[in-house]
Amino acid sequence: YEEYKNTDLQFMVRHPAGWTVETSRSGSGTEEIFFVGLVGEAERLNISVLSETMEGLVRNSLTIDSEKSLTIDGVPATKLIGKSLKDGSPYSVVLVKRAGRLYSISGTGRAFEQIQDNFQLL
Repeated sequence: YEEYKNTDLQFMVRHPAGWTVETSRSGSGTEEIFFVGLVGEAERLNISVLSETMEGLVRNSLTIDSEKSLTIDGVPATKLIGKSLKDGSPYSVVLVKRAGRLYSISGTGRAFEQIQDNFQLL
């Protein structure tokens, strides 16, 4: 595993070695969104950091089949399981809130579960 750390946004994630990390930023002020794409051979996972007020935007990006509570790095979180509105493919999102920020971890498959388990707030 390799580590990606962003001290400004106060998170760290361990991901499979050899995966590419792509970052971008859009918007400004309370609507600013920071994206981290983790790209493997056959999978892509995303971590978005946005304002807590944008949770509805994330929820409205998929058809939710189930929702459950869990804990990520000692912080209460919500896991949404459903399908992407974009193409109907299976999709999961974990939402973690802290200090006015919403951390959205999204993707599918075994790598998604590993990333979810290797996400830490700083």
